[in-house]
Amino acid sequence: MQETIKTSPKTLLEDLTKKIYELVLEAKTDYRFKKFVVSILRRNDVLREDAKTKAQVLLSWFQKNIRPYYVPDGFRVENVKSPLLMLAEYQRGDTPYGDCDDFVAFYIAMLESIGIPTTVAYVSYSPHKEAGQSSNTPNHIVALFKDPKTNEVYLADPTSNLPVMNVYDYHTRIAKVVVVVERVLPSGEVVKFA
Repeated sequence: MQETIKTSPKTLLEDLTKKIYELVLEAKTDYRFKKFVVSILRRNDVLREDAKTKAQVLLSWFQKNIRPYYVPDGFRVENVKSPLLMLAEYQRGDTPYGDCDDFVAFYIAMLESIGIPTTVAYVSYSPHKEAGQSSNTPNHIVALFKDPKTNEVYLADPTSNLPVMNVYDYHTRIAKVVVVVERVLPSGEVVKFA
């Protein structure tokens, strides 16, 4: 399943976030998806570790097995690929591909499937300044997650080789965090990430 969003830049972030979380919900509630995620953690002997350790193991697996196949979407069109489709491609031995929103959806679904709360952040990479974009223009998406025991918030960028890091370090050393999306759970509870 691949959903295409065609919209103005103004509503793109809202539409994209909504679509990502529809696909995340579908994946995180799928028994086979969760079983796959748990198998990665089990192979690395981190089932009983903290959220950051689990997130780093999953990120490392993702960076090694999925991320090398980055294929961007067209101008002002966002194709959000289902994490279930990407997993099926991987398990068949096909080449799963996608761009930052696809990779973030897959990674967030992995975290959510094991009970780690997430949201997305839109960031501005400075290399795009040369292309005429302002430093406040989001041009990339990353994952934020919260350790349920410590309430520490971390950032992970599945399209890079960077490790899991705190938001401040990413913001000051890598890219400007422009928008952090407030996450409202189906129960109505608001999970704060700022």
